[in-house]
Amino acid sequence: MVEGEAQGLGRRFRQAIDVLTQRMNSNPRQFPVVFKNVRRALLRRFPYLLLFVVEDEILLVIACFHASRDPWQWQKRTVCT
Repeated sequence: MVEGEAQGLGRRFRQAIDVLTQRMNSNPRQFPVVFKNVRRALLRRFPYLLLFVVEDEILLVIACFHASRDPWQWQKRTVCT
C-alpha cells in the first residue's frame, strides 16, 4: 500500500492494525484457528489479514497478507509448530 494513493491512507492502515492487535490481545480465542495453533484476524476496511499464534501469554504475529493472495504462502516463509 502506498501513502501516495490517498492522503493519510498509511496512517489509517496503521490505526486499523493497532485496533485489530488490541482485539487480538484482549481475546485471541475469538479468532478462528486456520492451521495447527495459527489464528486468523481480518482487518476492517482493508483487504488484509494477520496470522498469529499465542505462546506463553505472548501474541506473535507471523504474517500480514493481502486477502486475495494464496492463504498458504505464509507457510513457505514461516516455521510454525
